[in-house]
Amino acid sequence: PRRAAACQRGLTLIESMMAVVLLALMLGLGLPSLQTMLDSNRVAREASWLQSDLRMARAEAVRRGAPVGLCASSNGTACTAGATWRQGWILFSNARGDGSFDAAAGDQILRVQRAWSGSDTATTTPNADRLAFNGEGFAAVLRGGNTTITIRAPSAPVSSTRCLIL
Repeated sequence: PRRAAACQRGLTLIESMMAVVLLALMLGLGLPSLQTMLDSNRVAREASWLQSDLRMARAEAVRRGAPVGLCASSNGTACTAGATWRQGWILFSNARGDGSFDAAAGDQILRVQRAWSGSDTATTTPNADRLAFNGEGFAAVLRGGNTTITIRAPSAPVSSTRCLIL
């Protein structure tokens, strides 16, 4: 009697190559959208940090019944002239109510936000690197009406942009 043919085990070279081609195709299609999603989430997180500190500044001004300021700061200890919000900021009690930190006037830092790690941009229209809320919670240092802070990743589509309007 003849012996039964042995069962084939494993994959052939052609089957393995097809699996590699399909994997490469799926990665090629999926990675760009993954990068867009990561950029969008990072921008949303950064906008959330700034929005949270703006809300805290307003709430703290109302709680104290005195001005509270927020300004761009690259060192975390003082307002930095010409700095942008992406370089970090400080939130502080603001005795003069002008949005400028002055320790000699009794201003105290309440919170420090460090610079963003990515290359995202934050532009302000009109250009403002400092804001203040008076004791009633109204924005006190706005130049020419509303201020818009736009946060965007350079490589992400416009849909990843976040805007904060004061």
